Amino acid sequence: MPVNSNTLPAAQLFVHNVEMSASSQKAAGLSDTQSSPLAGVHRYTSASVMLEVTQMTASTLNVWLQKRLPDDSNWIDIASFDQLSAAGNRLVEITAAGNAQHTPTDGSLAAGTVLTVNLGEEWALSFSVGNAGGGTANFAVWADFFA
Repeated sequence: MPVNSNTLPAAQLFVHNVEMSASSQKAAGLSDTQSSPLAGVHRYTSASVMLEVTQMTASTLNVWLQKRLPDDSNWIDIASFDQLSAAGNRLVEITAAGNAQHTPTDGSLAAGTVLTVNLGEEWALSFSVGNAGGGTANFAVWADFFA
């Protein structure tokens, strides 16, 4: 059963099918934050996050998984799905990891990159649909969380 609340439940061994972004069509030339923040991520140690693109017309799609910084106002990319130009699925596997230092980015982490980071308290998505000539992308993002 999908979880579509903006807060993950208290730590369980496994939370399945968390809807981070409902399926919707986005026009080319649009860049935005796609989802409301998902709180409670800190209760889990790893996640599988799936990008499902059901329709793509004359465009490209970039989607970034982001976490909120400790200042409570800025977001940084922690993973970037491979860029898509046709319907298909991409999966990012992310695990809470040890020490790392990196330059924070917001919507500019290279496609196909997953950082070694603490998972943080809150996650959100950011996206960009390329080709200002009128293309569209229809996509959704789902996640499973593991304690």
